[in-house]
Amino acid sequence: MVERNMISGIKRKSTAVEGTKRYFQTVDLIISHFKREADKKKIYEILEKEESTLNNLLIATAAVHIYHNLGIRVRDALEMSQISSESTHQIELMEKKVFFNEVKLLLKDSLKLEIDMLYKIIDLENRILRFALEERENKLQEFEKQRRLKEIGDQIEQDLMDIIVDYPPFYFYDLIGDLIGFTDIVKLEVLEESSALKDLSVEIERKLQREEKEDKFIELATLNRIMRKTQSDFEFKSYTELQVQAMPVRMLKRKIIDYNLNKCPVSVSGLKSYISANETKRTLIKMIEDTLTSEIDYDDFENKITSYLKDQIIEILKSNPNDFIYFLENLNESDFPEIIYQLNKNGIYNILDIINTDHSLVEKIKKYMIRYNIDKFDFMSLNDNKKSVFLKLKKTICAIEIPFLKDFFTRRCASFLLFTSFTLVEPAPDFSLNTFGKSVCLIQYKASSILTKT
Repeated sequence: MVERNMISGIKRKSTAVEGTKRYFQTVDLIISHFKREADKKKIYEILEKEESTLNNLLIATAAVHIYHNLGIRVRDALEMSQISSESTHQIELMEKKVFFNEVKLLLKDSLKLEIDMLYKIIDLENRILRFALEERENKLQEFEKQRRLKEIGDQIEQDLMDIIVDYPPFYFYDLIGDLIGFTDIVKLEVLEESSALKDLSVEIERKLQREEKEDKFIELATLNRIMRKTQSDFEFKSYTELQVQAMPVRMLKRKIIDYNLNKCPVSVSGLKSYISANETKRTLIKMIEDTLTSEIDYDDFENKITSYLKDQIIEILKSNPNDFIYFLENLNESDFPEIIYQLNKNGIYNILDIINTDHSLVEKIKKYMIRYNIDKFDFMSLNDNKKSVFLKLKKTICAIEIPFLKDFFTRRCASFLLFTSFTLVEPAPDFSLNTFGKSVCLIQYKASSILTKT
């Protein structure tokens, strides 16, 4: 697989594997308003009931972010100070509605265009993945390979020309940045230039703001740099020039094919997992597309998306655990170290440990958590030899003068022993029943942590 660019030169813990997207969080910050009940109330306050489409909800969320997080106001501070306290809420609501209308006017049908672009990317990737799959399986003769590559190239060239004619310029540059890896390269450059600062996006934004001709926000600065780099590397001076000159488009076509072929997994099963992940993404995009103009309840919509993802992840995990990582890589659009980091962060160090996880087990564990008052700090303590209730339980059982149990403990799985010892042996006086129950629950819960996180 192609080697992905990782962040370097940023002051951070050496043990953390961090992807560039963690520093570019404007979208995540906007969406996070749906996670807070107080913010959710503010979002729905802007809209009439019949206006609660996904498109309008996302725009209303942006309006809330502009008002509360960025602190932008329609009226100046002096004018606001003269308004009575009774009118403050109405003025706030009015200003957020102004932002809503402004953002809606600016976006127009941008979300629909973005969805169309995502479909094009999936189709392109699948064509290349299926070509690589047939090549790995030795199904193609040399002349067939050349013919298929030409067909793929012709389709890419046609798609690029359609986008140049029908889409605004920033869609084209954003697409090219993803298809040839420029996005990661440029983000890396932005972060390396700010390596003397703290590893916070707000600090990087302040540095960019001081630079002449750089935008205030790192996402926009990144897009501007992608535009300049694309024009420089593929020898054209403006977006309109692409409409009359064929050579830059052909150069881009060859680069797209080479980059995506190098990015393909080596194994046949890995390629199939990538294709499967693309089809999952296609279904997710279709679910989003169907709700853009339909009235929805956001919580129901999110639960539907989450439930579908859980089912897909469990199905892939159980059917082919060896290629589960490949599936996650493409689904999450992350590289191998990033996926491993996320799994380890959720307490998963061996995929086989969670292969039998399902919804019924998760629900059972959730009940145990409530019964024994378990929180995240109990899970964190499992890695601490001084605080781990499991190690304390192990020492207690080993201290029991029953040879059969001692021998059983050394030869059998610990979770089954816990159940046996709980029913046959009374715990030591300094080991409470609640702690014992926590131990049982924590061990069982370890296998289902990935699902409860979601």
